[in-house]
Amino acid sequence: MVQSHLQVSKGDKDDIRYMVKALYIQDKNASSDETEFSGKDTEIKMDFSWTRPYTFFSRPPYDANATLEINILVGSEATQMWMEIEMLKDIGLLIDEAPEEKEAKLMESMCTRNFTALNSTLRSQVQYFITNGALPGQREHIPSAGMQNGILLLNQIYEEITKGRKTDIDLTEILWSVLKNCTDPVEVCSCFKLLFRESAAGRFNSGFLPDNNTTVAQVIQGFIQRTNIRNVLPRLRKSDGLMLLFELGCLKIQRDYRQIFQRIDISGHIFNQVSEKLKLLPATSSANRQKCLENLVDVHSLLEVLLLLRSHLHLEEDSLHNIATSALTILLSSDVDLPKSQNNNIMFDEESLHRNLSLSLPMHPKLLIPLVKGLIPNTWSVCLASSVKKYQVKTVFHAENEIFPSGLQDGDQTISDNADNQIVHFTLVSDEQFCVN
Repeated sequence: MVQSHLQVSKGDKDDIRYMVKALYIQDKNASSDETEFSGKDTEIKMDFSWTRPYTFFSRPPYDANATLEINILVGSEATQMWMEIEMLKDIGLLIDEAPEEKEAKLMESMCTRNFTALNSTLRSQVQYFITNGALPGQREHIPSAGMQNGILLLNQIYEEITKGRKTDIDLTEILWSVLKNCTDPVEVCSCFKLLFRESAAGRFNSGFLPDNNTTVAQVIQGFIQRTNIRNVLPRLRKSDGLMLLFELGCLKIQRDYRQIFQRIDISGHIFNQVSEKLKLLPATSSANRQKCLENLVDVHSLLEVLLLLRSHLHLEEDSLHNIATSALTILLSSDVDLPKSQNNNIMFDEESLHRNLSLSLPMHPKLLIPLVKGLIPNTWSVCLASSVKKYQVKTVFHAENEIFPSGLQDGDQTISDNADNQIVHFTLVSDEQFCVN
């Protein structure tokens, strides 16, 4: 039996706190052919949490509503799974004072598995370095000349700020300066992590990072806004570091657009249109890459218009829906067919479903939790109790309908008769997983 508890809440500093607890207990009545845990560990506990900043593209009230996608896997080797959980902690649970670094780390961990612009060898090296702090075969990471140049540059910038010779410098400027000195993706990641860590530790004064909300996505947006689209591709091709930043930023932009569209309550099929078009950037065609850039700019402009209409003109939902439908039909009707990802969901490939436990910020508002292989679907009944307030979402999963009386239907209120608390049933996708209806 698997029980898990997920809580998402708004923090004191407008950050978002995720807390996850999960427990697997072997069914004592199950025969050996019905569970993979016979003769092995009979109980697995997971208890971890992390914080990320409250993301937005425009100033408040144009903010994004964060969602979470969680994948809890139970495989045949509990010991190996526990080791992977510990590794996940190292990736996700960074210091509380640096929410930007946490998000950057999670983004790096998520994106490096799915780079389309880098070859597989380099991609695996980046992933290995992020996880282990060293390249494969190295006992300890030895900074290369390019990386030393990047760190030297950061030290020079620190000195300029400390002595008061630079007071108007921006984080974006430093990021681009690093990219000019470090072209290897591993070195770029290392310098970025150092920069985020030092800024979180207060190395920069308030004049340097006034709002503490500059993100990789904003760097990309600034890059797109300041540069002629036709000049983007040649510049990207000259530097793997630029390509890395481009991939990271555009993936984050796409994710946040989906969150904001969801926030303003646009109906589902428009949401699906955006999801279909804003894919991971393809590497095979420069025309496709340029078209994807143009789509990002267009959709961003549309988003600003929709938010203005909603907040200042107070349009009713039908009018907003009609405007969005017409605009997206024009914006996203393209003769260029952007290649689709090989998997329906890039975070749940076949290998990870059998080997890894992965938590990520989602591109789709969906919860996907595989079941233990061998359980009979007809005997597995799962419900979701949801309490949604302005800044807090709390969900509790229970096996076998333990806390609810029989006969409840989708949308029924719970025993407390609180309209914000409703029963939401899950549908089995296969013998090994289920998802929210």
